[in-house]
Amino acid sequence: MIKKTIPIVLFLLTTLVSMSVKALDYPDYIITVKGDSIPCRITDRMFSEVIYIDSKKAIPEKMTWDLVKEFYLNDSNELYRAVYINNYKVPNRLQVIENGKISLYQILETSDSFHAATPTFNSYSTTHTATTWYVGKGSDHVKILKFNGLTFENTRAERKADFAKLLVDNKNVYDKFDAEDDFSFSGIQKIVHLYNTGEAYDGIYHGTEHYAGRNYIVTPKNDTIYCSIRNDYFTRKYMFKTGINDNFIAIDTLNTSEFFRARDTSHFVPVHVPGLPDKAFLKQVEKGSINLYQQAVISNDRDRKEIKSLWYINKGNGPLLLIASRAGRARRFELLYRHINDFFKAIGDNPGLLASSKKAFNAPDINTEELIRYYIKSYNSTYLTNNETGK
Repeated sequence: MIKKTIPIVLFLLTTLVSMSVKALDYPDYIITVKGDSIPCRITDRMFSEVIYIDSKKAIPEKMTWDLVKEFYLNDSNELYRAVYINNYKVPNRLQVIENGKISLYQILETSDSFHAATPTFNSYSTTHTATTWYVGKGSDHVKILKFNGLTFENTRAERKADFAKLLVDNKNVYDKFDAEDDFSFSGIQKIVHLYNTGEAYDGIYHGTEHYAGRNYIVTPKNDTIYCSIRNDYFTRKYMFKTGINDNFIAIDTLNTSEFFRARDTSHFVPVHVPGLPDKAFLKQVEKGSINLYQQAVISNDRDRKEIKSLWYINKGNGPLLLIASRAGRARRFELLYRHINDFFKAIGDNPGLLASSKKAFNAPDINTEELIRYYIKSYNSTYLTNNETGK
């Protein structure tokens, strides 16, 4: 039985490695005006055409711009789309800043100015970048929305009023925009992102990243349901829906045993948190004989700013123990001095690892966060190996 299984496992591993290599070799894509999607590696963008290497043919090819509807550059995480500005009949390829039901597009124009020498100062040059944003809703026709350069378009008040009309079919978002009255670049991006996703803008994601898999929830009966998942801004809960036309509903601990959010590859499980009456979903950072969980404490207002984040561990089915925390603006988790013995007790049945960890935590200028995860991973790996080998 084992001899038959080994070739199958090797075949699956070889297939997975081959697929991973192909994805790395061809991380970009082109979507043609006919709607065909071409995984590729874009090597150059010229005035009249794009040069790319197709994942099927693996040779350089050319495609004229009139055939390209959209293309994505993985290295720079940039998405470009052909859109029509106002009533122009020839499309422009604009960078997509926010992608969704409402999309934001950007044009950057750089100009240099030379300043001649004076009796007081030497000659010098300055560079100015003019930023222009366009907006479109459910269409490839866009209008100017925001700019910091010269233009003869509508007044700011007129553009702001037109933008507000795009939000009226989502009352919560419209009311937020109306109340905050923020028509800055950052304010516009945050409100469009909230309209499209239902989530607060984190300064990174704008709809172009490749998902690392698919979202799913697991029921108490161990059924896996693939779905859309979002951290809802207004309800402050993780929500899911299985169909594109369904409404989002809250993920609760009674009907869900775990869920995976592909956007940031986060895995959540329900656990008893000290001080809380019921189970709560925590991010499972490390999984094994010792589990490491993260709980984020968010501010009471709806700006979704993290006040602090806590790390808990448990061993087997034991209770959760708080071991580390991080302030909202801090970069790293720090092991709590009063709980350091709980951490040492957890790995104490591995004497070598325990001795090593005590020396490491006493060293100057250490990265406590990396050490915690390193020793938990090492403990879990050793525990798994010993149980597999029987040593």
